[in-house]
Amino acid sequence: MSGEVVVIVENDPFQGWLHSEVLKQGGYKTHIVDKFSDPAEFTEEVEKMKPDLVLLDEMLSTWGVYGFEVVDLIRAHKVIYPLFAILSIVAGNEKVLTRYHRRGIPGSCVARKPCSKKELLELVSRTLKRESDTHPAHSS
Repeated sequence: MSGEVVVIVENDPFQGWLHSEVLKQGGYKTHIVDKFSDPAEFTEEVEKMKPDLVLLDEMLSTWGVYGFEVVDLIRAHKVIYPLFAILSIVAGNEKVLTRYHRRGIPGSCVARKPCSKKELLELVSRTLKRESDTHPAHSS
């Protein structure tokens, strides 16, 4: 880890803060996005943060969107190319895994929520390592 930037997309401010604290202890720089009203404004905000990885809650119920919709929204904004790691209360659910697999996000990048500090750090590390192994040009 060399200070990669992780943007945490979480509609529960406490969960966002908690994930941020764990990742900071692991050597990552973090930004929390805990509000979503306008899709264009949201993607511009994420883009300004220049994330290496977006840690995304699958169930953004208070926003009225799902994590896979946020993945699509960010990817449609062609200027940014972040990786995605997903936290889901139904991480082992075949339907959830299929949604992300179709978007090029393997099951190894989807973890059950809630997760331990160790599991969160392993998820982020594994996702970043996977990218540097498969696309060396994108790694720092």
